[in-house]
Amino acid sequence: MKKIPLILFWAICGYCLLLEITLAHWQSYVDLISAFVVIGPALFSLLITKGNYVHRLSVACKIIWLSTGVSVMASFIEILNTAYRDIESFQMSLAVALLPVFYSLLLSLLVAPLLWRQVKG
Repeated sequence: MKKIPLILFWAICGYCLLLEITLAHWQSYVDLISAFVVIGPALFSLLITKGNYVHRLSVACKIIWLSTGVSVMASFIEILNTAYRDIESFQMSLAVALLPVFYSLLLSLLVAPLLWRQVKG
């Protein structure tokens, strides 16, 4: 894959993401704890995994989704434990519980061209 299409891919993804975030309240997309739970284990897996960068990125993507699953399940358990409260707190808790999935999808989208590049050629 040439560098120009890769840069265009990332630019278009970034533009769409910024457009989506600016149309909504950008604060609803930011949760530093969820971001650390998703990104932290993946960064450490990059440090400890051996092999070329494609293998390390593919392992990091798998770790991202595993940590997302754990985070979402823990959030849903907490939501169900406090479901008797008012509907607004339930809705906000559900939105925060789904943020790790958003972060994982975003990271997977950004890393995918690097992984496809190696598979294709």
